[in-house]
Amino acid sequence: MKVHYDQKHVYIRFIGTHAEYDKIDAETIRMKLKLIKSDEEHAAALARLDEIFDAPSGTEDGDEAEVLGVLIDEYEKHAHAIPDPTPLSAIRYAMEEQSLAEQDLVPMIGSLDAVREILAGKRELTLPMIRKLSPRAAHQREDSGAGDAGGRGWGLVQGGVSAGLLPAPLHPAPVNQR
Repeated sequence: MKVHYDQKHVYIRFIGTHAEYDKIDAETIRMKLKLIKSDEEHAAALARLDEIFDAPSGTEDGDEAEVLGVLIDEYEKHAHAIPDPTPLSAIRYAMEEQSLAEQDLVPMIGSLDAVREILAGKRELTLPMIRKLSPRAAHQREDSGAGDAGGRGWGLVQGGVSAGLLPAPLHPAPVNQR
């Protein structure tokens, strides 16, 4: 048993009869690590990690914290995975975040009709469009001295470097080579 008076917590390492307790060394009982398979086990693992988070590396608690961190990370990757955005949802998100109108995408997509068809899901992005929407293309436009179409539609400028309309290059499937 361990008492943390400042946190008002009591940690019990063993539950059993007195006869069972007399047969073991209570100081050597450790949490049995296993794969996390439910939200309840995840919550318990998070609580335990919170208890031992600041344990020095190389100690039993420090080693347990490292392993728990890996187990928690793996569980969260699978149980609470966030799917990659579709190209269309990424464009809509970027437009909302940057307060862009359909007209602002014309320099990157080609025409207002094409922008509207893409946003309606009736037309796929082509490779040239994707390149113009990507951060790398925005950086190249900045380096080449190309303007930003009146200050709108060519992406955010962060720290003096244009970040493009989208946070990362898009790789939709299928891609037309037009």
